[in-house]
Amino acid sequence: MKTSINLTFYNSQTNAFQANSSGKVKTIAILKGSSVGVFIREPSFDSLPKGVQNGDILTGSLTYIKKIDGSLGNGTKPGGYPISYYISDTKQLSNKSSNNNSNSDKSETLDAETEFNNSIRDAKIKFIKSIKTKDILKYQSIIDNIISEYQSYLPLRLELLHHAMKKAEIGDKLKFGSFKEEDLDNVLVAADNVLNLINQTEVASELGLLADKDDESIVSTRKECESKKSAIIDALFAKANIYLVKEHNNIDLNNSLFISACKQLSRWEELSNDKNWLLFVYKHKFNNK
Repeated sequence: MKTSINLTFYNSQTNAFQANSSGKVKTIAILKGSSVGVFIREPSFDSLPKGVQNGDILTGSLTYIKKIDGSLGNGTKPGGYPISYYISDTKQLSNKSSNNNSNSDKSETLDAETEFNNSIRDAKIKFIKSIKTKDILKYQSIIDNIISEYQSYLPLRLELLHHAMKKAEIGDKLKFGSFKEEDLDNVLVAADNVLNLINQTEVASELGLLADKDDESIVSTRKECESKKSAIIDALFAKANIYLVKEHNNIDLNNSLFISACKQLSRWEELSNDKNWLLFVYKHKFNNK
């Protein structure tokens, strides 16, 4: 080929499939001996050589290390690493190519529709946030409809957790008293719904690296991971407090659940801080029994 084909890399298979710019990977710093997974999006039809046929194989090479100027070489493997791409369906690709103009015309409309739908979604969640705890039952059917629409949307699940915590009177200053067991269990369910939407290993891995502030996609990913980390802390804080209340009120005397939740929480923030001091005290009390 006269010219090379540029490939784009993404941090997940979904982002590669959707060509999500926020998931683009430009540079990643990793420790020697460690590894990281990236996903390559297939080249666009326009970038392929003219006259390609079904079954054709494009071969080439790529490098994974940023070139370093110096007298001892640029740091990349000579010749790069082999890569190949199989042409599977030129007819389908041609159809896509012929529809490029119509697709581009639709893209702006699609973006506008997406923005509109996201605005509606955010307005609904803002409405839930505005509901007073004592009025939750009054709007429960509306809330259930919103949940059915956006059941896998983390900000919604987080808002529902905060509402459940308020109803159970679980906050920064825990007060032992008479609690409805149903309210306590609702907090546990809401907390698990938050945690089930987050891959904690991925978040920890991403936050373990220093972000390249000049790379917008990396900065965006970092902000998203910071939000997820905050959600993880809220959920684990809620669970630890609920298990403590249950143990204190003789609802559940198995304090291993409380200790486990505290250990998980301590992976994300210090138990000795002002917010978690009561959890810190009781964790040591149970461990010393």
